[in-house]
Amino acid sequence: MADQYYRRAEGFMTKGNYAQATLELRDALQIEPGSSRCHSLMGMVYLRQNQGTMAKIHFNKALSVNPEDPVALEGKQWLEQRANGTSPSAAKPAKASQPKSNNGGFFGGLFGGKKK
Repeated sequence: MADQYYRRAEGFMTKGNYAQATLELRDALQIEPGSSRCHSLMGMVYLRQNQGTMAKIHFNKALSVNPEDPVALEGKQWLEQRANGTSPSAAKPAKASQPKSNNGGFFGGLFGGKKK
């Protein structure tokens, strides 16, 4: 029964419909919570949506059930490479380069400030 959900999720994933693929895989995991295939595919769906934390959780669950799961191993390796390749200082310049406004915050812009 879970195989039908898995196949539909694969189809949705290839079409780029990640939300529907997630729903199908959630249904499959309700039927068969220990399926490493479903957890690894769910991890890939989350990876494609740039949700690294959720992807890592599902890859770890898949590897706890089947330590040789190739999809989970590949996904976890990719996440580790991305984490090692991106330094924390690389995110700081983009944040620091944003112009600062002197409007005093959310309510400061509405109520504060001097009239000219």
